[in-house]
Amino acid sequence: MDIKLAVDVFFINRKSRNLSKATMKWYKLTLEKLLEYTQRKEIKKIEDVQSYHIEELLVEQREKVRDITVKDFFVVYRAFFNFLFDEEYIERNPMKKMKAPKVAKKIIRTFSPEEINKILNFFETNSFLGLRNHLAMCLLFSTGMRRSELINIKVHDINTTLEVIKITGKGNKQRIVPIGRAVKKILIRYLKEREEFLDGRYCDYLMVSYVRRKLTGTWILHLFHKIKEELGMEGERFSPHTLRHSFARTALLNGMSIFVIQKIMGHEDLATTRKYIALNDKEIRTEHAKFDPLANRDWEY
Repeated sequence: MDIKLAVDVFFINRKSRNLSKATMKWYKLTLEKLLEYTQRKEIKKIEDVQSYHIEELLVEQREKVRDITVKDFFVVYRAFFNFLFDEEYIERNPMKKMKAPKVAKKIIRTFSPEEINKILNFFETNSFLGLRNHLAMCLLFSTGMRRSELINIKVHDINTTLEVIKITGKGNKQRIVPIGRAVKKILIRYLKEREEFLDGRYCDYLMVSYVRRKLTGTWILHLFHKIKEELGMEGERFSPHTLRHSFARTALLNGMSIFVIQKIMGHEDLATTRKYIALNDKEIRTEHAKFDPLANRDWEY
């Protein structure tokens, strides 16, 4: 089978599974690298791709991107060849015995309590747009939702009576996330001012732009860039996802069960949640001091 045809067949299968646009875009980007490589090597048939070809391609990419990205490439290539083998388009799977590239474990940056306080109080709430931006930061930190989930919340997804929000996550999977009293209070005020701001116009989405339309993901990135620049805050990773990590770690330190955190964040695998709540040395010492079984009971010596 021609390699381009194999890729097309794989894409049709993925589309039939109703995967998100972001996932499909990543598949496309990754498999384009495979197509470029095989063209350079003058490999025309998918059956002629060997394991060492994949290894060489990954080595080439390691010189251009981070190790974690190379591992993500590997995952896509493995899914691609597994599909072709399972559907009997190829008789031999070149990735059957290949192991995923190792990635050094890093402690993921999260915001300190002081940084979070500055972020939540950065925007003035005496204007509608300022109130909207403030609400966005509060929702991100209070629920740990992704920026894509935030901009896709619709007004009818919110139930202030039951104090919950329906969130549509990756793969269009929906989950119900609770909102606290503080967020509820801000939401009620925002919804009232939002109606006045729209002035009779209609928009499904909770977060509306100054032209009274749905916002884009770039908007929230711009807000974080503005906060970082104007407050002179440091750190390589300063983004909505950092706030998502901060939610997970703060919730854990406040006593929330890791299983509840997993459900709220929409993780299918508990191992993913564990990555979000890695504690630093200081936090581990603090928690140990609070729960040390020897220090919290009158033991007899």
